[in-house]
Amino acid sequence: MRYLADLLHLIRWQNCVITMFVVVIAVLLAPFLPPVHKIIIAAFAAGFITAYGNIHNDIADFEADKIDHPRRPLPSGKLSVRSAIILLQIMLVLGLVLSLLLNPQCFIIAAIASVALFLYSLFIKRIPLISNIWVALIAALTFIYTGYLNPFYMLWDFNLLNAGTLMAFFFHFGRELIKDLQDVEGDSRVGISTVAVSWSENISRLLVTLAFIVVAILAVMIYIFLKPGLEFMVIFIIGVFLPVVILIFIMWKRPSHNTYKMISAWLKVLMPVGMLTLLLARQKLPLDSF
Repeated sequence: MRYLADLLHLIRWQNCVITMFVVVIAVLLAPFLPPVHKIIIAAFAAGFITAYGNIHNDIADFEADKIDHPRRPLPSGKLSVRSAIILLQIMLVLGLVLSLLLNPQCFIIAAIASVALFLYSLFIKRIPLISNIWVALIAALTFIYTGYLNPFYMLWDFNLLNAGTLMAFFFHFGRELIKDLQDVEGDSRVGISTVAVSWSENISRLLVTLAFIVVAILAVMIYIFLKPGLEFMVIFIIGVFLPVVILIFIMWKRPSHNTYKMISAWLKVLMPVGMLTLLLARQKLPLDSF
């Protein structure tokens, strides 16, 4: 039982569940629903690809995690690197095979995400700013992946699903910068160059602030151009905007490892809240907005 718990910790099962949740909600943002079995397959495929990326990242971060996250399964010695590699391969195969069962477009997006995750852990994560943009793009791919379950999906339209894609990009971009701030000590010791390490923590905090300002601007654009109703803006302000403003204020007022850790955890909570806000907008949209 303990071994299973360590495996779940290794894949960061909470992140996998959040990804699956995002897929389901993103499907509901489209005007037409695919068959239920396709939604289930897509959710599990995305969860497996997420698990693959998390495992690969922990393997690549083995030395840094001895400092920053010593209780994780690999640096603590609870699981061997060999076991992690075997599980990584299983997750990758499951994710790609399930995506192939959906359609060629979903398989291509899943393959692109898998390669992007591999390259990130291998060397992209050592490039300041590019690494944060890279992770945010991978997160945004989840929405595009889900979009291709719908035969009427258009990548370049300003619709609710694509607006969600952009919001996911900037939200994850901000959170990744927060995580870099949290890991400054370990990254410095092992030579990983992040914005916080190579440039300054103030620049990181400024970029975090700008990223979430863009998220708010996108919400306003949804309200103006797609006309989901006043309820959308009210719930967005109460459920997402105000909590983020408070977190950003704390980030500037009390910068520390524990503060960044707390903010990162709260931002993870706010992700599904933001998705539910978009789902509310979907229910209020006039039919010609799709």
